Amino acid sequence: MILILTPPFMKPNIPHLPPLSLKGGLKESGIESKYIDLSIRVILDILSKDSLSKLFDMIEVSKLDEDQYILYSRRDLYIEKVDTVIDFLQKKNDNLAYKINNREFLPESINFDMLDVLDNDFIDLLDISESGKYLATLFVKDILSFLSSTIIPNLRVDVFENSFIKEKFSLDKILKELESNNPLSNFIEASLEKIDFTDFRVVSIMVDSPRNLFSALFISRWIKNNVKDIKIVFYSDFLNNITDGLDRRKVFGFTDYIVSDLKKDPLISIYKDSLGKDNSLTNVTFMESGEIVESVLKDLDIYPIDYTGIDCREYISFFDRLEFPSKFLYENDWNRVIISNGLYQKDFIFNDFSTDFNSNQSFNLERVISNIKDSIRVTGSRSFYFMDKTLSPSIIKKVALELVRENIDITWVGNVSIDRDFTEDLAFLSSKSGCIGVNLDFGVISERVISLVYKNYRIDDIPIVCNNFTSSGILVRGSLTYGFPTQSQQELIDSLELLRQLYSLGIIHSSFWQKFRLTEDSVVYKNPEKFGIVISEKRSNQSSIDYRERRPYNLERYYSGLKESSYSFINNLGVENSVDSWFDFKTPKTDLNRRFIERILKKSKVKYKDSDTVLWLGSSIYIEEASSDEYKSFRTYSNRIYFEYELPTKLALWINSFKNGTESGNLITFGGAKSTFPKDIGTTFSDFIRSDIWIELNLAGLKIVTN
Repeated sequence: MILILTPPFMKPNIPHLPPLSLKGGLKESGIESKYIDLSIRVILDILSKDSLSKLFDMIEVSKLDEDQYILYSRRDLYIEKVDTVIDFLQKKNDNLAYKINNREFLPESINFDMLDVLDNDFIDLLDISESGKYLATLFVKDILSFLSSTIIPNLRVDVFENSFIKEKFSLDKILKELESNNPLSNFIEASLEKIDFTDFRVVSIMVDSPRNLFSALFISRWIKNNVKDIKIVFYSDFLNNITDGLDRRKVFGFTDYIVSDLKKDPLISIYKDSLGKDNSLTNVTFMESGEIVESVLKDLDIYPIDYTGIDCREYISFFDRLEFPSKFLYENDWNRVIISNGLYQKDFIFNDFSTDFNSNQSFNLERVISNIKDSIRVTGSRSFYFMDKTLSPSIIKKVALELVRENIDITWVGNVSIDRDFTEDLAFLSSKSGCIGVNLDFGVISERVISLVYKNYRIDDIPIVCNNFTSSGILVRGSLTYGFPTQSQQELIDSLELLRQLYSLGIIHSSFWQKFRLTEDSVVYKNPEKFGIVISEKRSNQSSIDYRERRPYNLERYYSGLKESSYSFINNLGVENSVDSWFDFKTPKTDLNRRFIERILKKSKVKYKDSDTVLWLGSSIYIEEASSDEYKSFRTYSNRIYFEYELPTKLALWINSFKNGTESGNLITFGGAKSTFPKDIGTTFSDFIRSDIWIELNLAGLKIVTN
């Protein structure tokens, strides 16, 4: 049996996804495993009345600075409130939000002091539940910040921040900390002592970043000292790809193997090896005769998320970034599912994802639907976040259609590509299947920059895709990048103007700006001259690389205005203001016409392809006798429309064939519909699809989506 552990500290709001995926892959291979999230166990232990009281007693008051002392002087309030606040963030007492929002219930210290006027104004605009969670999160972060700066180093627990991006670390320093009297060690040891290791042959420890390397090393050392005949595996991409060879030799004093690719095959091979079976290790790094041996074999497969044995209710619904108002990003009762491996847009480099860009190679519809059903059965939740970094129209169509066909009632959100094949009809199908929100990555809104990184994508596509989703009642959330190499001030201002117009027309609901980061995997890093940068320092112990740009201006100073404008636009404030008014310094005027998007939408027309699929997504169809044998009474309805016509019998049956095809899975293409359109009924196919009857049928549920 295999034990999978997540060491402190990972995001406290949801179970860590990679080990659940690994667990699902092992289950498919018939190998039993158990997952224990030590991260949430330890953080809940620390954030308890008894533990917090003991930790405050350990503080050396004479060494506190002024801010630390102010918080320490309120220690009784923190100890008194902490259990109640954690219960609230675990959704055990939702009504506490009313008390929290009066701003007298909780003590306010370090993180509250960092709020600016804009932040406080935005908090007032949130609904009572979200503002309560945001303030409760700040209360918890005050405690964690205090403990981190006094007696528990590096105790940072964030939902959205990936501190590893700019985080330097020294393995020697971490090894030295292992020998110190760190209270974190006591909390981890207390959790380890509750685990029965008797049936486990292999322990897999997830080491995602320097942040949890200390905990991983402590856990592995404790297991080696207290458990016999057990193999230890570090699942860690950064240990294999960032840390140099000398440091890895020291790491092998704690672990038997390092696996960089989060796949089941390496763990299976190690497990079989531990049982004494003949087996060759695959995709594994290990020490042999004092030398590091690497056996690397990339595997693009993905596995179902296995929630068995996981109680999502113990996780904490942190809400710590005002730029991210979407609940699915922080709520503890949203199931996470991966639909397909890789990114849809092959040349996507705005955020420098290191994901293999060969998209959709692992898509298996039957497995996806089975995973969704299993997640509902195990967790009881019907809310899903599709975690893929971006999904294509064809994948969304297949998943959504199967959800509708099998009548699987869920609510879902996901990250989708900017692609005109996300037509209004496909958006309707997505909504019908349970979609309530999509994330779109706009990147740098510049035709010049887009030409460097995308294929078949233009600025014109952004409003069309946003409008199509919005027309079906789907919330649209956009992310934009600033500071991309070669991005000009004019391009940044024009990006903001386009965003303003999206809000003005009501076809986007939330947005945020992110700073470009350079990594070794990116095209920018590999072609610095092309993008006008000079790489100033290549660091082997962090994932974001410093660089200098040749441009004479600094886009960083724009961030405050970008942030303020997004906050305001979300709440329909300042939408008609000139975009340069958001900055307290002189900026270029936008080159975009104020009706730029409006004109794009007016000119937009859907062009059907013969390969497109004709679907019936409406309610039941009733075909009954009419005034003559050549005509039938054709009736159907939707939630808003009742449709009744006397139609030629052949035409009524032709329309009904799409319903039969949708239900049976024998889908009819647009070309097939054209070729089977009945003759001698007084109209042609081309005239019929422009008729009022066709328009009403479309409203009732007759849709044409990309194949």
